Amino acid sequence: MLLVTIMIALLWIDPVLGFMIIAGFFGLAIPAIILAIYITIKSWRCSNTFQKIIVGWSIFNILFLIVYIRYREPQQVCSPSTMVEHYEKHAADLDKLVQYTANALDDSASMLMDFEMVGMSRLRVSAKNDSVDHVYSSSGAGKVEMDSIMKIVGLTAEEYQNIRSLIKKYGCCGIKMGKSHLEDEVMVIFRYVGFSTNAFLLYYRPLTEDEKKRFMYDDRYIPYNEKMILYHSATVGAETFLKEEKEEFLSKHKPW
Repeated sequence: MLLVTIMIALLWIDPVLGFMIIAGFFGLAIPAIILAIYITIKSWRCSNTFQKIIVGWSIFNILFLIVYIRYREPQQVCSPSTMVEHYEKHAADLDKLVQYTANALDDSASMLMDFEMVGMSRLRVSAKNDSVDHVYSSSGAGKVEMDSIMKIVGLTAEEYQNIRSLIKKYGCCGIKMGKSHLEDEVMVIFRYVGFSTNAFLLYYRPLTEDEKKRFMYDDRYIPYNEKMILYHSATVGAETFLKEEKEEFLSKHKPW
């Protein structure tokens, strides 16, 4: 019973890490589930205190699983329509996030800030004349190194926390800004689902014809309009949007 509860809790806390742990202990997980079902059936009459505890625990696990499927699992689904709905709701907010980030960074400095992928936070920066990136990960560096990395691109601790708070407030989990700031595409990471990245590519300059063609034919992208492009990539699993999914979306919505 306890093992079943732990498995559901792991999937709730971090679906990717939870799945990896359960898969790693697959030989233990399946017998535990079968044993839990068997004990529950045997204890169903509740003829003593122990059996009542077992039945009560089983009911708790069932309710926990229902809540997970109802509220947590949908957060792991990221269709183009889900992304567009979120963007339409927060378009002005994301512009504020991008503008604040551009103002906070030094000129010609780049940054990637993200979190919630396998429970880790990451900050990757590069200053004007740097040919390499400087990286902070919550799984490694401490506060001293974090402060030194922020200073490389002129980011204060307050600005870092403000950017992080805005990302969370607007229901996203990261931002990536190039050295040309608003002259480059700005990636606002919407969701990590498994090992895939789902993001909004925001443009604050006119798109070139070559860019428009690339977005139409490369299945990693679904153009929404000249300012926002949906983006999907993965290290494991589907590396692009499904072709049928993209075609269906574009048949209903013309980006330009």
